[in-house]
Amino acid sequence: MVSRAFAQVWIALALVAISACAAFNPISRAETVEQKALAAYGSLVIGVEQIAELLRPDTLPDDVQSRLIAVSERSAALATAGLAAYNQAQTARAQFEADASTQGRLNAALINLDSWVTRADPVVDDLKSAIRGAQ
Repeated sequence: MVSRAFAQVWIALALVAISACAAFNPISRAETVEQKALAAYGSLVIGVEQIAELLRPDTLPDDVQSRLIAVSERSAALATAGLAAYNQAQTARAQFEADASTQGRLNAALINLDSWVTRADPVVDDLKSAIRGAQ
């Protein structure tokens, strides 16, 4: 199960990288809550990395740097929470596949994951906006 989750994270990262070239929103293209979560997670991780690259030369105005740092910190914390919610959903799914009586646990985990995606979507937009504004 860990290797599957790891592979899905890398797929999400690839989707996000492709989205930069193809100009589409990977979250809106995803079909399942798990796919949406991985797309949002990948967007957050890549955005935080892009901000780190923008901040390295230390040539940006102080107000731009402050905004980038704030967005990056918020995004990193949200990514961590999202990964935990995704892992909980995957664990609940595996338990459900082994024992159908755990349907309620799976439903709760998927609702939690969907809630995280809903919170992440505007943060991803803010992250993209901050990066565009700094370039």
